[in-house]
Amino acid sequence: MLHENDILEDWTTIRKALKASKQSSEYEFSAPERVSARFADGKLLFKGDSFRKGETVYVDDKIEKPWLAHVISVNTSEVLLQKTDGTWSRIGICDLQGGKYNIRHELS
Repeated sequence: MLHENDILEDWTTIRKALKASKQSSEYEFSAPERVSARFADGKLLFKGDSFRKGETVYVDDKIEKPWLAHVISVNTSEVLLQKTDGTWSRIGICDLQGGKYNIRHELS
């Protein structure tokens, strides 16, 4: 025969299990939105704009403030940039697609 304490313990265990299953089903995974970035005809096509070798661009990233750079080269996997202080930076096409970096034309 079950005692009252045993019944209460079982009931508490059942309620905890139901609560945990509800919490896990309420969360819905959403994949991060991909941005259109690709290499074609010697230029980078990014968000509808084209970027070519020799152009001056602004680069936005999640860590630093936007910085000015010159496009040195573009290939199928990366963009090579030279910052105004003379340092070089490589940005992968996959990083642009994932939203880690954003490139925009310099406003004249």
